[in-house]
Amino acid sequence: MVRSTRPRPDRRHAPPRDPAATRAPTTTARTKAPTTVPTTQARRRAPRRGRCAGRRRRGPGHGPGHPHPVRRRPVRSDPSATATVAAPSDDVLDRLDAVLSATADRPRITWAVDPALVAAARATEPGSTAHRWVERLTAATGSREVLTLPAHDPDLAALAHASADALLAEAVAAAQAQTDPVLGASVRTDVAWPPGAGPDAATARLAAGAGATSLVVDGDLLAPAGLTYTPTGRATVPAGGVRPTADTSAGTQAATAGIAALVTDPVLTAHLDAPTDTTTAAAVQRVLAETAVITRERPSEQRHLLVAVDRGWDPDPAVASAQLAALATAPWVELAPVSTLAAAPDPGVERPALPTQAVADAEIPPGQVAALLRARDELKDFAGIVPDPAALLDGVDDAVHIPLSVAWRAEPVQRTAVVDGIVTDLAARRSGVSVVPGSDLYLGSESGRFPLGLRNDLPQDVTVRVALTPRSPVLVIDEAQTVTIPAGSETQVRVPFHAVGSGDVRVAVALLGPDGAPIAAPELFTVRVRADWENVGTGVVAGLLALALVVGIVRTIRRGQTAQRGAGSTPVSEIARLPEESA
Repeated sequence: MVRSTRPRPDRRHAPPRDPAATRAPTTTARTKAPTTVPTTQARRRAPRRGRCAGRRRRGPGHGPGHPHPVRRRPVRSDPSATATVAAPSDDVLDRLDAVLSATADRPRITWAVDPALVAAARATEPGSTAHRWVERLTAATGSREVLTLPAHDPDLAALAHASADALLAEAVAAAQAQTDPVLGASVRTDVAWPPGAGPDAATARLAAGAGATSLVVDGDLLAPAGLTYTPTGRATVPAGGVRPTADTSAGTQAATAGIAALVTDPVLTAHLDAPTDTTTAAAVQRVLAETAVITRERPSEQRHLLVAVDRGWDPDPAVASAQLAALATAPWVELAPVSTLAAAPDPGVERPALPTQAVADAEIPPGQVAALLRARDELKDFAGIVPDPAALLDGVDDAVHIPLSVAWRAEPVQRTAVVDGIVTDLAARRSGVSVVPGSDLYLGSESGRFPLGLRNDLPQDVTVRVALTPRSPVLVIDEAQTVTIPAGSETQVRVPFHAVGSGDVRVAVALLGPDGAPIAAPELFTVRVRADWENVGTGVVAGLLALALVVGIVRTIRRGQTAQRGAGSTPVSEIARLPEESA
């Protein structure tokens, strides 16, 4: 059938697009020929402009969302301290409550949930606002389809552009490791939901590499040209280096390089996300009219449409509930979970290719991502010197992942401050072991051991290797010393050496971990080597001793014999005659 009343180029009813805004799967509604209606998510929100049937959109960090992305507000603690995972604030919970109220009684609406937020809310005191909210969320889950976002809802596009595949793999693994009744017995992380106006080819490759089999794509990005009807919101986009063919039935090599694209319907999404109608009845009639027109285009063909509301959806529960109730009871529409669309075949409609790379201004820059990774890697290397590395690394992974969240697109200046604070904090954690500064050393022998002071300000004992590198061949350090420094104390290590000459030598002292990697920048000091002075000193001492001996002998001779030694008054001649006289 020919589409007659739904010209796609006309976006008069679509809300203004905010480059920082992201979309969340809402549900799928099938026209009988099916369509698909919104999926929902509960998670971090990015602020966006517009009005929602009289309900004011909140600014950054305000209000909860729809069981579409469950999210945490960006950390606003002192940037000098490592960012931490905290329960959502009351204003965020208010928005999440609105989302829950609008969708709780529609079990075919899929929720996409940030597991880090759910875990933080569940860890709060029973009876607190956050704990009551997560209990409501749990009660409304039932057998509903729940998609688990990577932990902390990282910005997939930013990670792709920073070549930070490992960070996404970590976030997915952290999500899969969560156990919570909201997430279900089998945690699903197979649907990737990039932020912004839609993913580029680099983001699609990243998502597929992390295990995603489906990718939510903005309908405007893959809008087919020249069609007179609305096709099923399902396509195939490249996930490797090969563009897949439209016909995947043959199982060709090109098809295996693709990932399923779940293409949103921009018009229906706009009417649910931020209806511009002045009354609830008008908002309801708007979505019914849109789906009726789609059905009439091809009444004998079942088609699936995806409605993916914004991550920061802040609905008027009465309006959103009325719209969803109308869709659920319309004879030409059947609500269905997102997995229904993901399992649908690619209709083979010719669509434009994804851009090779499209970088949004609000993305976290690759340099900041690299700085976070470098700071964490250096701390992990450092942690090998303590008996309990986990204690030293506590909270580090969360700290690195938090500024990568999509929600920080709304506040890039504050995000930069947080990144700088995290990098500084991680560096401070590995600054507790050092060489005690002192005066220059003096060595007056050819070999021996000289002392070197070491300090440990950490709350754990540390074991390090002390390696000295002289910058002159005059001094040779025999071997590196391994020493254990008790927690919160100083100790001294005696370093063996031998000298082959004399002179002032600059020596670099490096403290090394068990793998031989330096744990701090080398310290420089001067050693004054006077190895020949030992020989000179020995000669001088020996000469003095010989002189003292000679002087002693001379004095003894000059004194002559004493009476006690047999000296008497009898002349020698008389002594000589004594034997004769006695005869």
